[in-house]
Amino acid sequence: MPWTDHRISSPEPGGNLAESSEVFPRKRVSWRTVHRSTLSVEGTECLIGGPHACDFDKQRSQCCVELFEQQLESGKRRNPQLASGSRIVQASDDAAGLAIGTQLQAAVAVYSQDEINVQQGTSILQTADGAMAQMSNILQRMMSLATEAASGQVTNTQRTQDIGTEYTQLSQQIDTIVSSTRYGGQSLLSGSFLSSIRFLVGTTSADSIAVSLSSLNASILGVTGSVNTTSQALAAITQINSAINIVTQQRAQVGAYESRFNFSLQDIQTNVQNTQAATSVIMDADVAQVKSALSANDVRTQASVAALTQASQLPQELLKLLQS
Repeated sequence: MPWTDHRISSPEPGGNLAESSEVFPRKRVSWRTVHRSTLSVEGTECLIGGPHACDFDKQRSQCCVELFEQQLESGKRRNPQLASGSRIVQASDDAAGLAIGTQLQAAVAVYSQDEINVQQGTSILQTADGAMAQMSNILQRMMSLATEAASGQVTNTQRTQDIGTEYTQLSQQIDTIVSSTRYGGQSLLSGSFLSSIRFLVGTTSADSIAVSLSSLNASILGVTGSVNTTSQALAAITQINSAINIVTQQRAQVGAYESRFNFSLQDIQTNVQNTQAATSVIMDADVAQVKSALSANDVRTQASVAALTQASQLPQELLKLLQS
């Protein structure tokens, strides 16, 4: 409808209509102390509730917008945490925690490799021990043959053809076992591989286990002779006893190393578990907490959107009310 210059009357506190002495410009209509709201339509500003009502509504809308932006920013920060399971997605999330957590992760990697080192060391020792166990069995059989050859009821022909032949074959078998006992292409019972080797079992070079085993073969054991005569058989018995002692001592030493490796492995596994737990406290996200925070942000975001929607619709609703 058309707008014209005119005077507007408003109710005074006493209830009587008092004509305003101010003439308002075209397209501007003012009510005093009628309502506490504002509206603006097609360039026409309606002030309801005093000259500061517009500022109040603008501030309210701005607060809603700022709250909405804060919720969006919080969601952007927490969504990667929920997706990755990590509390620290980027260095700015927790610089000190990132440094400490990275060091702990490096320690876990070292301990994990130490665990492999110990297991490989145990496998090497078990391989060597298995070979020496067979050598011990052979020496016991050779002892039996030498004892038989040293007895008077056996003829020289029997010593040479029967007992002596088996005795010689068993002596050669000891050398075969020594040459065939390998791990990763390295001979375990001869050469320098096991004469001086260190297995790293910690996070520093000082955390290591040194293994040192003597070489073995038929010549070192002194069982390369024969039992063709009684005197040779008696001498062989003495040499075989000495050889059995050497092999037994070597096996006992291997068993001691294996025992140490077993305890070292248990210690490493405990360190891995504790270090991983410490790393998890610093680096891993609390999924339940993050999910709860995201749900709370969703509720606040929906409330902010609803408030903004209501604020944007309020002037139109007031205009409809005034026009009715």
